[in-house]
Amino acid sequence: MLGNALLTAFVLLVTAWFIHFLIWKIRIPVAYPYWIIAIFFLTFLAYGIFYVFTSSEPVFIQFLWILACLTPYGLIGCAYLMIYAGIIEYSPSVEILLEIKKYMPAGINTSELVIKTLPEDKLTGLRIQHLLDSNMLTEQNGELLTTSKGQRYARFITWYRALLFIRYPGEG
Repeated sequence: MLGNALLTAFVLLVTAWFIHFLIWKIRIPVAYPYWIIAIFFLTFLAYGIFYVFTSSEPVFIQFLWILACLTPYGLIGCAYLMIYAGIIEYSPSVEILLEIKKYMPAGINTSELVIKTLPEDKLTGLRIQHLLDSNMLTEQNGELLTTSKGQRYARFITWYRALLFIRYPGEG
């Protein structure tokens, strides 16, 4: 049963990824974190509804099966979201790695390291604009305010960090 649940979770993950890929080929959504979460959630929900209505197993067995599939699916889906954010977003850490890579194999002295791709507008300005575009922030009279959508996402990230015992960014 466990092997079949892992296989099912894998097939569902590939399906969710493919749906994600197709949507991104049509148009990349501005609020992509919500889209990815929705795609992965709805893919599993559709499978769960299909399974419940087509299975002849007792309800308790159906529940165990859904749970056995959901566990790896949910964990890998969360990992995918974190990895994807690191790939698509501007990452200062990646910029540092790419700059140092230019000096390999000898390396570069820390005092000589200049990273031209880390100006202030990339570090905060780009992110603020992305948050404005995705309606997580709003600007009123020159003041930035979080929207209810932004507050929900911040609460989710805070909860997720607490779940991983991360007290502040970069600790994990």
